[in-house]
Amino acid sequence: MRVVAAGVCAFGLLAGFATLDAPPGSPITIRYDRDAAILLAGKQVPAEIDSFYFFVLDTDTTIDQDGEEMALVLQHAAIEQDYLGVVGPDPERNRATVLHAIDASRGTDLSGVIVIYVGPVEQAEELARRIGETGAELRFVEYPQEPLPREPSI
Repeated sequence: MRVVAAGVCAFGLLAGFATLDAPPGSPITIRYDRDAAILLAGKQVPAEIDSFYFFVLDTDTTIDQDGEEMALVLQHAAIEQDYLGVVGPDPERNRATVLHAIDASRGTDLSGVIVIYVGPVEQAEELARRIGETGAELRFVEYPQEPLPREPSI
């Protein structure tokens, strides 16, 4: 009987730990909402501007393909003094694509471009530095803005 009671107590203790939040610094799984990310980016553009360049990086293309295309768009946006929004479900892919586009535009003055990047705050410093080196400006929008509730783990 003691073994059963000890087993029940141990199970209860483990079940209690399973419902606690993960320790700080542990990865959080975020459900990506494309529409919400696009809306967050759009809020960075003045209401009187009815259109601007936008990249939604959720296709089956490669970072190189998207980066080369984005480099061309950045150059057009510089000529037009326009905005470029960037969103996508994979923050690392998004970051790599923007960096590829910047590298492919090396030597081109991108002054006047305002890049609106929606992603995790950990990427803000690097992107601000690299985009700033081109003469463009970064408007970084943290995504997600609030942590989503965790699913209890068992």
